[in-house]
Amino acid sequence: MPPKYPQALDEGRLEKAERVLCKIFEVSELREHQKLAGRNILQGKSTVYDVPTGGGKTLAFWYPLAYNWDSKDGISVSQKVALVVSPLNALMNSQVEALQKRGIPALAVNNEKDEGGQIRVKHRVIFISPETAVSTPFHEKVLKIRTFREHCIEVVIDEAHCASEWGKEFRPEYAQLTKLLARLPSGLPVLLASATMPEDVVHDVLFKVGLPQDSARIAVSNAKYNIALSVRILQHPGSTYADLFTLFPVEPDAEFPQTLIYVNNRKEAEEIQDFLRRHCPSHLPTSSVEFYHRFLTDKRKAEIAEGLRSGRLHCVIATDALGMGMDFLGIMRVILWHEPLTFLSLIQKLGHGVRQLSDLGEAILFITKASYAKHLTDLESERDEDGDGDQPESPNTMEETGVDRIAAIDQEDPEINAGPRGKKKKARDHKYFSLFIAASGCRRIPWDEFFSNRGKLSLFVPPENSCCCDNCQPEAFPVDTIKISYPYPTCAPRTAWFSEALSAEVTDALRRWRSEAILIYYPGQLSIVRSALG
Repeated sequence: MPPKYPQALDEGRLEKAERVLCKIFEVSELREHQKLAGRNILQGKSTVYDVPTGGGKTLAFWYPLAYNWDSKDGISVSQKVALVVSPLNALMNSQVEALQKRGIPALAVNNEKDEGGQIRVKHRVIFISPETAVSTPFHEKVLKIRTFREHCIEVVIDEAHCASEWGKEFRPEYAQLTKLLARLPSGLPVLLASATMPEDVVHDVLFKVGLPQDSARIAVSNAKYNIALSVRILQHPGSTYADLFTLFPVEPDAEFPQTLIYVNNRKEAEEIQDFLRRHCPSHLPTSSVEFYHRFLTDKRKAEIAEGLRSGRLHCVIATDALGMGMDFLGIMRVILWHEPLTFLSLIQKLGHGVRQLSDLGEAILFITKASYAKHLTDLESERDEDGDGDQPESPNTMEETGVDRIAAIDQEDPEINAGPRGKKKKARDHKYFSLFIAASGCRRIPWDEFFSNRGKLSLFVPPENSCCCDNCQPEAFPVDTIKISYPYPTCAPRTAWFSEALSAEVTDALRRWRSEAILIYYPGQLSIVRSALG
């Protein structure tokens, strides 16, 4: 029998739940979108919850639990349970640790552990991977158990955009999450949470998890007015990494803001680490620069994450393996070394910087001249055609897109994103990517249009003294000219010529050598052809 959800909620319990959450998570008050999402779940309404990084999505996850906490027993065994589907083991483990430190019993179950055998009634939050969620052992050991079914109050699918970006060839269980919902009590509300869900992705995710297209939606603009945006064309070949010299401050003792550099493969991550360590200012310890990719051990990844949180690390060069769900508050600068595969991926990466709304930072995309020229050409071609590629497809005809597999794999070669693509979806993404890179107008316009930010709730207003972008305020984005000198050139430049004195000296030396060689190797000969002398 499906659970019954009240249409009207107890205002006293709502106020108490909000006070409890504020106390536990040390915030002064809940934001409006957090309250709306929590109340929707309490009323049994499945909801698309589109909130940017730094917006406090996870507090909404626990709102229904706080509403049901008993005032006498605190977090007692008789109360409700939240089931959270999360894409990454590292993310689940960090969230469990954070909740346990605040006194909320939580557990992460993934396919590296016993699938469900360790779950106890005392756990208020249970994190599972998609693979575990649809597995038969988890169904038998957890989902079929009467106690669990009676206490589970919600299903949260965190980083829900992954259900659109993945799910066919890579981690196919994302395409099977309808199986999880079918095994749970009918009508159990689902919260689809993500920081980057444009309209076409929302349609696709709802279709793939089996929820109605008219499900409730709470959307908050992901515009980040506290990040200054710029695009730089490389002055030198990318293999030299010379353009990264511009990241170092001109003044020798000036502060180096905590920086995250995204690259497209692990080779670049390792080489850029070596480059920056060789050339970093004397006051910057070489050990404060590290690379990060999926081939590091879990222990090493945890050490780097701790270094970012503590401020010990000034710069991390990373592949997509670092980012999703990571809460690094100190990152003030995000660099993209060459463009990622998609505009959606670009915005996802930019969102990992400057998470405190009151801070100011910057994001820089480095691209080659050839790449810029191609985007410019594509943009001009787009303007000559009927631009109908920005309309979302109906969900029953949409194909999966080969977007970056954020935070789960590294891009080792172009084939990694091969496979069927939704043509309109791909064309729309490329159109806005070209607008962001090559258009002469404000770079925030394609960002806002791509995510329909104008019609969403606003997270914050532009901070005082914030900069927009290098197109709007070019004077605020000076770029140093980098010149490379080679102390030991392998050959003289074509324009270089010997001086007359040096030329005469070399000619005399050659003539003396010739006279000596003739006497030694050809004694008594009166005539010698030139070829005989080599």
